[in-house]
Amino acid sequence: LQKKTNEAGMYLSQLARLIRQNLNAINAAMINLDEETDRLKNYLDLEKMRLPDRFDYTIVIDESIESDETFIPSMIVQPFIENSIWHGISPMEEMGQVKVLIQKESDFALKITVEDNGIGMKKSEIYSLKKKEEHLRLSLEMTRKRLQLLGLKFKVATRIDFSEAFPGKENPGSKVEIVLPFKYND
Repeated sequence: LQKKTNEAGMYLSQLARLIRQNLNAINAAMINLDEETDRLKNYLDLEKMRLPDRFDYTIVIDESIESDETFIPSMIVQPFIENSIWHGISPMEEMGQVKVLIQKESDFALKITVEDNGIGMKKSEIYSLKKKEEHLRLSLEMTRKRLQLLGLKFKVATRIDFSEAFPGKENPGSKVEIVLPFKYND
C-alpha cells in the first residue's frame, strides 16, 4: 500500500516460510529445538517488520542443552511471544524488549521463559476487548490441558506461571514460565 515493493516482497517471502514452518510443526507432536527457535526467530523478525524500531529480541538457550538433539512439544511458545508483542509492547511509546530463555528444569523438563518490558498484564487488560479476552482464555486453557497430557505421558510436572517481569516499575512487563517435557533424538 505504501509502494514499498522490495520490502513487501521480503515480507511475503518470510511469511510464506513461516507458514511452511507452522504446517510442519502442526504435523509433529514434538519438534527439534533448533527448528522451533528458528521458527520463533522468523515470527519475531516478521513482527519487527510490522513494528519497525519498536522492539528487539533475544533467544538464549542454556549451553547444557544440545538443541540439535532435543525435541519439545511443538507450537507451545509462540502464542506467549505474540501476546508480549501485541498486548505488552505495541501500546508502548518506549522501545520494547522480548527475551526468550530456555533452560533445563530437570533431566526430563525444560523451562522456557518469555519475558518483556511491556505495559504489563494489568494495564493490557484495559486495552483488551471481551471477545479477545475469551479467545486468550480458551487458548491458554487448551495449552494447559495439552501440557498436562504431555506431562502425564512423559511423567513430568508441567506448568505455566505468569508474573510481572519488573514489579514496581511503570511498565512492569510480563514474564511467563513454561515447564514442558523434552526428549532426545534416539
